[in-house]
Amino acid sequence: SAPYRLFSCDRLPMAQIFAVVRRGVLAELPPQAPLCVAVDDSLLRKTGLRIPGVAWRRDPLGPRFQTNFVRAQRVLQLSASVPLSDHGYRMVPIAFLHAPTPVKPSRKASPEEFQQYRQAARQARLPLLAAQQIGALRQALDAEPGGTQRQLQILVDGGYTNATVLKQLPPRTILIGRLRKDAKLYFLPHTPAAPQPRGRPRRYGAPAPTPEQLRTDDSVPWTSLEVSVSGAPHSIRIRHLRKIRWRTAGLG
Repeated sequence: SAPYRLFSCDRLPMAQIFAVVRRGVLAELPPQAPLCVAVDDSLLRKTGLRIPGVAWRRDPLGPRFQTNFVRAQRVLQLSASVPLSDHGYRMVPIAFLHAPTPVKPSRKASPEEFQQYRQAARQARLPLLAAQQIGALRQALDAEPGGTQRQLQILVDGGYTNATVLKQLPPRTILIGRLRKDAKLYFLPHTPAAPQPRGRPRRYGAPAPTPEQLRTDDSVPWTSLEVSVSGAPHSIRIRHLRKIRWRTAGLG
C-alpha cells in the first residue's frame, strides 16, 4: 500500500517532525520551567519474518515463573511531560528510535565477522542509545530560544541508571532513576586540615546506608510530600540522604 511504502523506506525526516512536536511542548511550559522527559524501551509485536529488526525477544508481560518469547521490534521512546488544565500531566512522544540488534553470524563465520558482530552489539546497547538521545535532546533544547536557561530532567528506570548513561549526562541535565535496594553508597571524604604528603586524594568516604537500610532506619525522620497523580492529590512519605556518591555514577 502507499502508506507502507511511505513509512518503510525512511522517506520522512523524523528528526524535523519531532522537532515540531518538541517546540509545541515547550510552548505549553512556563518560561524557564524544566523539561521533564521519560526514557524507556518497548516492543512492537510483529508476525512477519522479513520485517527489518524483527527478532525473538523476551516478553516483559510474561509471568515471572516462565520466560516467554515474542517476535517483535525493539524501540526506544522519549516522552515529555505536558501540564493539563486539571493539574494533571500527559506524556507526549518527542523521539522514537528503532533500536534493532545485529544478527548473530553462523558458526561457520570467520573471526572477523564475529569481531564485527561484537562491536555492533556493543553499539546497539539500549543504555548507550539512550545516552546519545539525551545528548542530542540537550543540544536541540539549547538551540531553542531561551533553551539554555531551561533545565532538562530525565526520568528512567533501573535499566538506564548505570554508568553508561550517568557518565555521559550533558550539562544542565538531571537524571532521576531507580537504584537497587542494596546499592553501595558512600559519603563524601573527610577533608583533612593539613594536606596529605603522598598519594592520591580520596574521592569516596565512609560507606553510607543502602536504600533499604535507609528505608528501615527509624532514627531518620520521614518527610511528607504532596504529589499529583492524574490530577488527584496524594501524600507520600520519603527519607532522603544528601551529599553521597555512587561509584557507578563516578565523580560528576
